[in-house]
Amino acid sequence: MEKVLEYALYFFIYAILGWCVEVIHAALKRGKFENRGFLNGCWCPIYGAGVVLVLLSLTPININVFVLFIASLILTSVLEFIVGFILEKLFKTKWWDYSKEHFNIKGYVCLKYSILWGLACVIVVDLIHPMIANLVRITPDLAKYIICGVLCTVFVVDAIFTVIQLITYKKNYAALEKISDALKKPSNAIGGKIAASTLAMNDKMQKLNEKIKSSRLYKAFPEQLRKTKPSKDTVAINSDAIEEIATVDNEVKQ
Repeated sequence: MEKVLEYALYFFIYAILGWCVEVIHAALKRGKFENRGFLNGCWCPIYGAGVVLVLLSLTPININVFVLFIASLILTSVLEFIVGFILEKLFKTKWWDYSKEHFNIKGYVCLKYSILWGLACVIVVDLIHPMIANLVRITPDLAKYIICGVLCTVFVVDAIFTVIQLITYKKNYAALEKISDALKKPSNAIGGKIAASTLAMNDKMQKLNEKIKSSRLYKAFPEQLRKTKPSKDTVAINSDAIEEIATVDNEVKQ
């Protein structure tokens, strides 16, 4: 029972972290907040299920990083294909579509994102999960049961109303809309803050990059700062920089 409780908490933790990653990715790609995921709440179940599947399948055996990467790539790709296929058959719509990506299989999976899944699982299993496992381990049992109970209740309610909403989406049920809006409020608030912080950080990085490119040092030594290989003949130095160096040299001599 203790193990079941721990893995249930792992599922929710990684589902929430996965949702945060999706929000950040969407904000950087589209420049605005999008409440990502199949459900209304701030979680993407496929991330939680994917990591738990990898943890249950691969952590009991001692394997190297390469095998972990390949096995994670295969497991998560199979999971993503099955979930994508089932969701489309049930609700007549694709929740993600990789048809425009190279080496995709019916738009459910593609090589690019399968590789990213594999790399993400290696990082999670080797670096992130030990910290999360320790945090869960030191949490008092009563707190674990309360947290898990609350999360499970909210998750089940969210899943039920999402499914009802999808089945009856052509009918305008005001009560369902109100419940859906209520479920989305927390995730919209959290996601909005994450997206705003991501866009603000991205804007600062762009301004810093522009400032660096407009600096004297960058103009004087563009090849060195870009870390590109200089030409075999000569390395050209900006004339402004030469004049500045000469001026400093004259002042030192005087």
